[in-house]
Amino acid sequence: MAGLYRSIMLDLADGIGDIAQEIGTDEDTARGAVATTVPLMIGGLSRLTAEPEGSSALFEALEEEDEEKGFFGNMASMLTSPLALAAGGMMVNRMFGGRKGPIEAGLSSAFGLGRSQTGSLMMAVAPVVMGTLRRRRKEDQLDAAGIAGLLRREEEDLRAESGELNGLMGLLDRDDDGKVMDNIATMGAAVAGAALVRKMFSRD
Repeated sequence: MAGLYRSIMLDLADGIGDIAQEIGTDEDTARGAVATTVPLMIGGLSRLTAEPEGSSALFEALEEEDEEKGFFGNMASMLTSPLALAAGGMMVNRMFGGRKGPIEAGLSSAFGLGRSQTGSLMMAVAPVVMGTLRRRRKEDQLDAAGIAGLLRREEEDLRAESGELNGLMGLLDRDDDGKVMDNIATMGAAVAGAALVRKMFSRD
Protein backbone atom coordinates (compact mmCIF):
# COMPACT_ATOMS: atom_id res chain seq x y z
CA MET A 1 0.00 0.00 0.00
CA ALA A 2 1.30 3.43 -0.94
CA GLY A 3 2.82 5.06 2.13
CA LEU A 4 1.41 8.57 1.87
CA TYR A 5 -2.09 7.23 1.21
CA ARG A 6 -1.86 4.98 4.25
CA SER A 7 -0.68 7.87 6.45
CA ILE A 8 -3.52 10.11 5.26
CA MET A 9 -6.13 7.42 5.89
CA LEU A 10 -4.76 6.77 9.37
CA ASP A 11 -4.91 10.50 10.10
CA LEU A 12 -8.52 10.51 8.91
CA ALA A 13 -9.61 7.32 10.68
CA ASP A 14 -10.82 8.90 13.91
CA GLY A 15 -12.77 11.55 12.04
CA ILE A 16 -14.85 9.33 9.74
CA GLY A 17 -17.73 9.28 12.20
CA ASP A 18 -17.70 13.07 12.46
CA ILE A 19 -17.70 13.41 8.67
CA ALA A 20 -20.58 10.94 8.36
CA GLN A 21 -22.61 12.78 10.97
CA GLU A 22 -21.89 16.19 9.49
CA ILE A 23 -22.88 15.29 5.94
CA GLY A 24 -25.76 13.03 6.97
CA THR A 25 -24.74 9.54 5.92
CA ASP A 26 -23.58 6.28 7.49
CA GLU A 27 -19.97 5.59 8.41
CA ASP A 28 -19.43 2.86 5.81
CA THR A 29 -20.51 5.19 3.01
CA ALA A 30 -18.35 8.01 4.35
CA ARG A 31 -15.36 5.69 4.72
CA GLY A 32 -15.66 4.39 1.16
CA ALA A 33 -16.08 7.90 -0.25
CA VAL A 34 -13.08 9.18 1.70
CA ALA A 35 -10.96 6.20 0.64
CA THR A 36 -11.79 6.96 -2.99
CA THR A 37 -11.41 10.73 -2.69
CA VAL A 38 -7.90 10.64 -1.22
CA PRO A 39 -6.23 8.96 -4.25
CA LEU A 40 -7.92 11.49 -6.53
CA MET A 41 -6.55 14.31 -4.38
CA ILE A 42 -3.06 12.82 -4.46
CA GLY A 43 -3.34 12.57 -8.24
CA GLY A 44 -4.58 16.15 -8.46
CA LEU A 45 -1.64 17.40 -6.42
CA SER A 46 0.73 15.32 -8.53
CA ARG A 47 -0.55 17.09 -11.63
CA LEU A 48 -0.29 20.46 -9.91
CA THR A 49 3.40 19.84 -9.23
CA ALA A 50 4.12 18.63 -12.76
CA GLU A 51 4.88 22.24 -13.67
CA PRO A 52 7.56 24.27 -11.81
CA GLU A 53 5.11 27.04 -10.96
CA GLY A 54 2.65 24.63 -9.39
CA SER A 55 5.40 22.78 -7.55
CA SER A 56 6.72 26.02 -6.07
CA ALA A 57 3.23 27.17 -5.09
CA LEU A 58 2.51 23.93 -3.23
CA PHE A 59 5.88 24.00 -1.48
CA GLU A 60 5.30 27.57 -0.33
CA ALA A 61 1.82 26.71 0.92
CA LEU A 62 3.19 23.82 2.96
CA GLU A 63 5.99 25.98 4.34
CA GLU A 64 4.02 29.09 5.13
CA GLU A 65 0.81 27.77 6.63
CA ASP A 66 -0.48 30.14 9.26
CA GLU A 67 -0.09 28.16 12.48
CA GLU A 68 -2.67 30.31 14.24
CA LYS A 69 -5.34 29.26 11.74
CA GLY A 70 -4.11 25.67 11.72
CA PHE A 71 -6.12 24.59 8.69
CA PHE A 72 -3.79 21.84 7.51
CA GLY A 73 -4.58 18.60 9.29
CA ASN A 74 -7.39 20.13 11.35
CA MET A 75 -10.51 18.38 10.11
CA ALA A 76 -12.54 19.41 13.14
CA SER A 77 -12.21 23.08 12.22
CA MET A 78 -13.22 22.32 8.65
CA LEU A 79 -16.54 20.94 9.87
CA THR A 80 -17.40 23.89 12.12
CA SER A 81 -15.70 27.08 10.92
CA PRO A 82 -17.01 28.99 7.87
CA LEU A 83 -13.53 30.46 7.33
CA ALA A 84 -11.95 27.03 7.49
CA LEU A 85 -14.56 25.64 5.10
CA ALA A 86 -13.74 28.40 2.62
CA ALA A 87 -10.06 27.50 2.90
CA GLY A 88 -10.89 23.83 2.34
CA GLY A 89 -12.85 24.74 -0.76
CA MET A 90 -9.88 26.66 -2.13
CA MET A 91 -7.65 23.62 -1.54
CA VAL A 92 -10.06 21.37 -3.43
CA ASN A 93 -10.19 23.84 -6.32
CA ARG A 94 -6.41 23.83 -6.59
CA MET A 95 -6.27 20.04 -6.48
CA PHE A 96 -8.81 19.47 -9.24
CA GLY A 97 -9.10 22.70 -11.20
CA GLY A 98 -11.76 22.47 -13.88
CA ARG A 99 -12.41 18.79 -13.10
CA LYS A 100 -13.74 19.51 -9.61
CA GLY A 101 -17.40 19.68 -10.58
CA PRO A 102 -17.54 16.49 -12.66
CA ILE A 103 -15.47 14.53 -10.13
CA GLU A 104 -17.72 15.75 -7.32
CA ALA A 105 -20.77 14.70 -9.32
CA GLY A 106 -19.26 11.32 -10.10
CA LEU A 107 -18.43 10.60 -6.47
CA SER A 108 -21.96 11.60 -5.52
CA SER A 109 -23.36 9.14 -8.04
CA ALA A 110 -21.03 6.33 -7.02
CA PHE A 111 -21.83 6.59 -3.32
CA GLY A 112 -25.43 7.75 -3.42
CA LEU A 113 -24.64 11.15 -1.91
CA GLY A 114 -25.95 14.59 -2.74
CA ARG A 115 -23.61 17.11 -4.35
CA SER A 116 -23.55 19.23 -1.20
CA GLN A 117 -22.68 16.15 0.88
CA THR A 118 -19.78 15.24 -1.41
CA GLY A 119 -18.59 18.83 -1.51
CA SER A 120 -18.53 19.03 2.28
CA LEU A 121 -16.70 15.71 2.51
CA MET A 122 -14.05 16.87 0.05
CA MET A 123 -13.57 20.14 1.94
CA ALA A 124 -13.09 18.22 5.20
CA VAL A 125 -10.61 15.75 3.70
CA ALA A 126 -8.45 18.27 1.82
CA PRO A 127 -6.73 19.87 4.86
CA VAL A 128 -5.87 16.44 6.25
CA VAL A 129 -4.26 15.49 2.94
CA MET A 130 -2.29 18.73 3.03
CA GLY A 131 -1.42 18.33 6.70
CA THR A 132 -0.08 14.82 6.21
CA LEU A 133 1.93 15.97 3.20
CA ARG A 134 3.26 18.91 5.23
CA ARG A 135 4.39 16.54 7.99
CA ARG A 136 6.07 14.27 5.43
CA ARG A 137 7.87 17.28 3.92
CA LYS A 138 9.27 18.22 7.31
CA GLU A 139 10.25 14.68 8.29
CA ASP A 140 12.06 13.98 5.02
CA GLN A 141 13.29 17.58 4.54
CA LEU A 142 11.83 17.69 1.03
CA ASP A 143 12.22 20.64 -1.30
CA ALA A 144 9.74 21.48 -4.06
CA ALA A 145 11.22 18.87 -6.39
CA GLY A 146 11.18 16.29 -3.62
CA ILE A 147 7.49 16.87 -2.95
CA ALA A 148 6.72 16.56 -6.67
CA GLY A 149 8.66 13.30 -6.83
CA LEU A 150 6.90 11.93 -3.76
CA LEU A 151 3.47 12.68 -5.22
CA ARG A 152 4.39 11.20 -8.59
CA ARG A 153 5.64 7.97 -7.03
CA GLU A 154 2.61 7.78 -4.77
CA GLU A 155 0.26 8.11 -7.73
CA GLU A 156 2.15 5.39 -9.59
CA ASP A 157 1.93 3.07 -6.57
CA LEU A 158 -1.79 3.73 -6.15
CA ARG A 159 -2.45 3.05 -9.82
CA ALA A 160 -0.61 -0.26 -9.47
CA GLU A 161 -2.86 -1.35 -6.58
CA SER A 162 -5.81 -2.25 -8.82
CA GLY A 163 -7.24 -1.83 -12.28
CA GLU A 164 -10.28 -0.05 -10.85
CA LEU A 165 -8.16 2.52 -9.07
CA ASN A 166 -5.95 3.00 -12.11
CA GLY A 167 -9.05 3.74 -14.18
CA LEU A 168 -10.44 6.03 -11.50
CA MET A 169 -7.28 8.14 -11.34
CA GLY A 170 -7.16 8.18 -15.12
CA LEU A 171 -10.15 10.51 -14.98
CA LEU A 172 -7.72 13.24 -13.96
CA ASP A 173 -6.12 12.98 -17.40
CA ARG A 174 -9.31 13.37 -19.39
CA ASP A 175 -10.41 16.46 -21.25
CA ASP A 176 -14.00 15.35 -21.92
CA ASP A 177 -15.16 16.31 -18.43
CA GLY A 178 -18.81 15.93 -19.38
CA LYS A 179 -18.46 12.14 -19.24
CA VAL A 180 -16.64 11.94 -15.93
CA MET A 181 -19.76 11.29 -13.86
CA ASP A 182 -20.81 8.30 -15.93
CA ASN A 183 -17.32 6.86 -15.98
CA ILE A 184 -16.64 7.22 -12.27
CA ALA A 185 -19.98 5.65 -11.43
CA THR A 186 -19.38 2.61 -13.64
CA MET A 187 -15.71 2.00 -12.76
CA GLY A 188 -16.53 0.52 -9.39
CA ALA A 189 -15.42 3.57 -7.40
CA ALA A 190 -17.27 2.43 -4.30
CA VAL A 191 -15.83 -1.09 -4.55
CA ALA A 192 -12.33 0.27 -5.11
CA GLY A 193 -12.61 2.55 -2.09
CA ALA A 194 -13.88 -0.19 0.21
CA ALA A 195 -11.21 -2.62 -1.04
CA LEU A 196 -8.47 -0.09 -0.37
CA VAL A 197 -9.61 0.35 3.22
CA ARG A 198 -9.71 -3.41 3.82
CA LYS A 199 -6.30 -3.90 2.23
CA MET A 200 -4.76 -1.06 4.20
CA PHE A 201 -5.85 -2.37 7.59
CA SER A 202 -4.99 -5.97 6.77
CA ARG A 203 -1.30 -5.11 6.49
CA ASP A 204 1.22 -4.31 9.19
